Amino acid sequence: MSDAFAQPLLSEKNAKKEVNAVNAEMVRAKSNDAFLMHDVNLATANPNHPITKFAVGNNVTLSDKKESKLQDELVKFYQQHYSANLMKAVLYSNQPIEKLAQLAEKNLGKVKNKNLSVL
Repeated sequence: MSDAFAQPLLSEKNAKKEVNAVNAEMVRAKSNDAFLMHDVNLATANPNHPITKFAVGNNVTLSDKKESKLQDELVKFYQQHYSANLMKAVLYSNQPIEKLAQLAEKNLGKVKNKNLSVL
């Protein structure tokens, strides 16, 4: 799993498949009572509250736009936000803490800190 964070494939083919999967989840969710209640909460919430920020996509919102291409935005997002100093990890196990620390260093240590001061 750590390799997916440190060196993701970011293939355009897989991204397009994932857009379809996200869209299918959105379509299914729209008939769910919990989703409908959440929609009502969003519609009546303070528009300045973080909960009102867009959180789910579909085929329209995640498609290529005239001014931006999905693949370019995907790579840009990875470059801007996938940095070890911006991440948190939780290892949950019955293993001794020393063993978990070794596993974390060996595997999660693959994610590098990036110079994000240019953002």
